[in-house]
Amino acid sequence: MKTLILLNWRRLAKSELDQILKIKPCRIVAIYSASAAKEELTDATKRLLDASHIVPTVGTESIFQAGTLSEKAVQDIIMHELEHLGQQPEKIRIACNDELSMTLLGRLHDEFHIPGLSEDILLAYRDKHVMKDRLQMAGIRIPKNQHLHIFEPGDPTEAYLKTLMEEYQFPIVIKPTAGVGSLDTTIVRDFTTLKTIYEHCRQASNIAFEVNEYIEGTVYHCDTIVQNGTVIFQVASEYLYPNITYSQQNKPITSLLLKSDDPLRKRLQTFASEVLNTLGHINSMTHMELFYTPQDEIVFLEVCARPPGSATLPAYERMFNFNALKAMLMCTLDIEITPPLKDPDIYCFGGRVPYKKGEVIALHEPTLQSQSEWRWTINPGDTIPRNSTLTREYAAEFFVWNTDYNQLKADFETVRQFNGYIEVIPDHANGAPPTTNT
Repeated sequence: MKTLILLNWRRLAKSELDQILKIKPCRIVAIYSASAAKEELTDATKRLLDASHIVPTVGTESIFQAGTLSEKAVQDIIMHELEHLGQQPEKIRIACNDELSMTLLGRLHDEFHIPGLSEDILLAYRDKHVMKDRLQMAGIRIPKNQHLHIFEPGDPTEAYLKTLMEEYQFPIVIKPTAGVGSLDTTIVRDFTTLKTIYEHCRQASNIAFEVNEYIEGTVYHCDTIVQNGTVIFQVASEYLYPNITYSQQNKPITSLLLKSDDPLRKRLQTFASEVLNTLGHINSMTHMELFYTPQDEIVFLEVCARPPGSATLPAYERMFNFNALKAMLMCTLDIEITPPLKDPDIYCFGGRVPYKKGEVIALHEPTLQSQSEWRWTINPGDTIPRNSTLTREYAAEFFVWNTDYNQLKADFETVRQFNGYIEVIPDHANGAPPTTNT
């Protein structure tokens, strides 16, 4: 019997682990940070586990380090499991869908000779500078980029920033090389802001940043599941807004599937497959973001070795009757996956509305022709202490569905144009007029 180790595995309750155990019984060991354990280790999920461990995290209070599992603590658990198995690493599999734990996953595979992806391959799906270097060498169109050099105070910082300004021209994008969810990504539009952001990056001394060319265009995502070199599932969708607007402009996050006969979908999927072939196919799910420009050009943005966030996976399940989380676990355990339906009978999109700081006085929903569900986590009278910073922090989750794709697409545009989901009195305003979240 194999042992499956769940390394900070997110959305465990939605992963149909009980169904997998009926197909292939195995010992299940879960390793979580304390914050993830609060969300994942419920009475129902713990009944499916043979053992669970809560390990400390390491790093600073930065969002990019918080939640990074202590490598020593995880190694100790792996060594204990190997002893239990008589030092047979081939009987262990490790499943991970937590982006912050991906390079640790590769190191565990390498160190303990456990079957799975190496750190070198997973680094190309985690470090933006590494992935772009490899793609650029293969001739794939990426934004021009470079590491942001951090000088010590007193060094020739201003001259360096002027060189960046001249080379990239405003706007300029500055982002962490190993960030998540567009956090700490900034679009810089003038030199004063560039100096301010640079100082912020200097203070975050444990985080590497990069400078990127600004690409004007619509952002799409292409999600792919590969099992043993065969593409089992691949779709492309248009984002309502770029992800950066969720935390920085209080815009909702959602995306609309492109139909299988859409020529752009075929181009996006072909481009995505070329990227995956270059970086090395992984036996799991990848989530890739791409620009489509007004000049009819596709430009790579980034890719990660995890499923999409927000409400995208439930939308896939509703459309294709296909649980992507379950499929990822099946890949890890070498259980053959049945490919999902090519074309849905019903189309849908799901998303989230971020928090808006202040006292809530009213909640509003757009008028749509399609059927929809809205689930609010806040109520009028609540005081929200801060805006959302991650997509798992949300004021509302919604689903919109229709058998008529064109009508659903029209409603997608209605959601894009709608202003004012949350009406608040800003908590600092002392009687200022109400504001909305867009």
